Amino acid sequence: MKNPNSIILTETLAKNLFGDEDPLNKILKLDNTEELKVEGVIADVPKNSSVQYEFLMPWALYEKQNQWTKEASWGSNFCLTFVQLKDNSFFENGNKLFQRMIKSHNKDSNGELFYTHYLNGICIAVLKMEYPLAVRLTS
Repeated sequence: MKNPNSIILTETLAKNLFGDEDPLNKILKLDNTEELKVEGVIADVPKNSSVQYEFLMPWALYEKQNQWTKEASWGSNFCLTFVQLKDNSFFENGNKLFQRMIKSHNKDSNGELFYTHYLNGICIAVLKMEYPLAVRLTS
C-alpha cells in the first residue's frame, strides 16, 4: 500500500462495517484519530490459520503512530515474523542467511533467531512480538 492512511479489510469485516454497500474508497477512523481509506477487500483468513486478522494496514502508519519504531534496533523483538520454507532441506541455508542478515544490521547480535517451530514437518522461524497491536475501527 502506497498511502500510509489506507486499509484492506477482510470480507466479513467489510460486511460488518458497511453491510451491502461497496466498501472501496470509504473512510474509516482508527482509534478516532486517523482516517483510513479502504483500498481493498480480501477473503477471510482460514479458521485453521495460526495468524488471524481482520484488516491490513501499511507499516508506515504504524511508524507514524509509534515513532519509537524508527529508532528500534534489530535486537528489538516487537514484531512477529513468520517464514515458511519450501521444505526442510532449505532450513540450514535459510537459517544462515537470516543469521547474516541479523548480524549485518546488529553488530552485537550472534544472529540467532528467538525460536523455531516445526509445524507439520515445516520449520517456521518466529521472532516474538513484545507489544501486541490493539486498534478500534469505526465507520
